[in-house]
Amino acid sequence: MVTVYSVNAFTLNGKGGNPAGVCLDADGLSESKMQAIAAKVGYSETAFVQKPVSAKADYKTRFFTPTREVNLCGHATIATFYLLAKQGRLTLGTYFQETKAGILKVEIRDDDDEVFMYQQLPKWQGTIPKEEVEGCLDVKLSELPVEIISTGEPTIIANVSSLDSLLAIKPDFDRIRRFEQIHLNSLLYVFTFQKKNQLSTAHGRMFAPVDGINEESATGVASGALACYLFRNGLAQNRSYRRSSGATYIFEQGYSMGSPSKILATVRTQSSHISAVIIGGTATLNGNLNV
Repeated sequence: MVTVYSVNAFTLNGKGGNPAGVCLDADGLSESKMQAIAAKVGYSETAFVQKPVSAKADYKTRFFTPTREVNLCGHATIATFYLLAKQGRLTLGTYFQETKAGILKVEIRDDDDEVFMYQQLPKWQGTIPKEEVEGCLDVKLSELPVEIISTGEPTIIANVSSLDSLLAIKPDFDRIRRFEQIHLNSLLYVFTFQKKNQLSTAHGRMFAPVDGINEESATGVASGALACYLFRNGLAQNRSYRRSSGATYIFEQGYSMGSPSKILATVRTQSSHISAVIIGGTATLNGNLNV
């Protein structure tokens, strides 16, 4: 039997967020066993913590959806390092996790149990005609470009003009899966600048049936991609925007699923180029299960 902890990441006032499975002592598990455990747990991602191969890392973390291993997962990273701190294995400070997306920094801060993760620097992987997304989702997009951006996993970023339009999307997951398979097995993230909370920058929904995740209530890698999209396109100037040194955003997600989430995102710059992408939030421990 293997103990898997259930941790909600990117919570809002201690509630909501996105549940992740966390297995803290996974050195003896084969890849097939980890995949089987993730499928049985059934969360969008389950993280498996191992001893690192690299001397530069404190932990090696592998992330599995119910159907496959992915390079990086934001909410499962937040959940993992929150849990390590709560168990007394880590204290406040900076750590490094070895992932398939590289060796990435994680900070445990003394701010209401906040954990922040650094992601890959953005890779722009092309644009998609907005008509393709409109046909996939049966929704009218704004005139903003549809771009594929990766800060660890390729993510299609598309914009709608109103929150009503965003919440009215009734996804055909088979159709979305085929669309994502055509476009680099990307996540599909749709957002609007209309939002529920005054302090938020944008409200988003994320669909990834290509990974066995129909819809997700909080997505760290998609939020990293969105932050880079906003910064690069000069958007959200009046929403915590500072071109000289970067920008800080607050994204809300999960309302369509009854699990409101709050995701903090920062883009740092050096000589007008993005030098860091940082995503953070709080988490809560739900309990554990034996698999």
